[in-house]
Amino acid sequence: MRALRSIHFAVLALVSLFAATASAKAASINYGSQTTANVTVFYSNLPANTQLFLRNGVTGGEMMAAVPPLSGTGSVVVPFNVLPPGPFDLEVVGRDPGGWVAQSVTFYVFI
Repeated sequence: MRALRSIHFAVLALVSLFAATASAKAASINYGSQTTANVTVFYSNLPANTQLFLRNGVTGGEMMAAVPPLSGTGSVVVPFNVLPPGPFDLEVVGRDPGGWVAQSVTFYVFI
């Protein structure tokens, strides 16, 4: 019985070791910096064809960003040319055909 218990714990230890080495591949969009004309965001683990949007934090309205669809990991400069003049609190949101992927923190801009 004691030998069986030892084998059970050894197997459990091996399973735990393999489970602990797996890493999550969560998508992310991170605010980098901004000017009066654009915002730079860093992204990672985005699925293929993720489209970025500028979302108004007050109204919830979204405007497609003037950048091509993204995937993988990198950085991109998102221009504000799709926005009308005015003050905004914005988030950069990523969506793929399946829906929401990731979003940045809220940032503020006056155009």
